[in-house]
Order: sequence, then C-alpha cells, then structure tokens
Amino acid sequence: MEMTEDQTPSQPDLPAGWAVVRVDHAGAVRLGRQRSPDHATGDHLTKYVRAANITAAGLDLDDLLEMNFTPAEQEVFGLEIGDVLLTEASGSASQVGRSAIWRGEVQPCCYQNTVIRFRPHLTTPEYALIVFRQMAVPAPSPKLLEVWAFSISALRDSQN
Repeated sequence: MEMTEDQTPSQPDLPAGWAVVRVDHAGAVRLGRQRSPDHATGDHLTKYVRAANITAAGLDLDDLLEMNFTPAEQEVFGLEIGDVLLTEASGSASQVGRSAIWRGEVQPCCYQNTVIRFRPHLTTPEYALIVFRQMAVPAPSPKLLEVWAFSISALRDSQN
C-alpha cells in the first residue's frame, strides 16, 4: 500500500463518497491515567475503567476499582457518553483492541492507562466500534490502527 504525503494510505479503489483518514483525524485519541500507589487514596476517589472491564461482549462494570482523580484530572480522563474504549496490549496480543462504547452507566467515571479512549467527531460511536472490532480480528497491526475508511455520505445522512 502506498502512502500519501500526510502518511495515510492511498485507496484509489474506494467507492464514491468514501475517504481514508487517520484515526486521530476522525476523533480524539487519548491514553488513560497511570495507576500508582500515590492515587490509591485521596479526596476525589473516582471509579475507573481498566482493560479487564472491556470484554468481547462489551463492558463489565461489576468490579470497577477506584483511584483518586482531582477535578482537573476528571476533566482530562473523564468518560463521556459515546466514547469508544479500546484495550491496549496489557501483556496479551490476543486481547489488543477489545472495544466497547461508554453509555454513561456510572458517573463520574475515568479510565486507566491500559485503556485508550477514542472520542469521535467525524463518525458515530457505533460505526467506530464496528471498525475497531473488525481491526481487532485477528490482532491488529499498528498500521491498521492508524487509518480507517468511512462513508462520508453515510455520515452526512446520519447527521440530517
């Protein structure tokens, strides 16, 4: 696959109305907060999502842990409805890329650094989830995680 000047793969055979964009151009990508003994206590204990909470079936929120997140840190690491959560490596290549949509089940809630948050702005969370899940079968390559294709016309239709 050839790369364009902005480091996205060229896709001459895409259907009309489709485009290839890097993930970070389709939404905000952020790694969660590092767990530390220093954050085990404090005035702002907040539930947080870790990789173990993201299963093949979606989110398992029965065993959320707590960590101290100051109000400023809650602004940075707080989850919003529609965020797509993905697991990073966490020691097992077979677990990379498990994903789920945050639907505001627990408020406030943050996320740990074993989780990547994708906050879409060029597509819907549901479409992003489909794309990420497809990339995760089998274990995704780093190149696949950098780009994706989506239908601009479908996006326009969904916003009307």
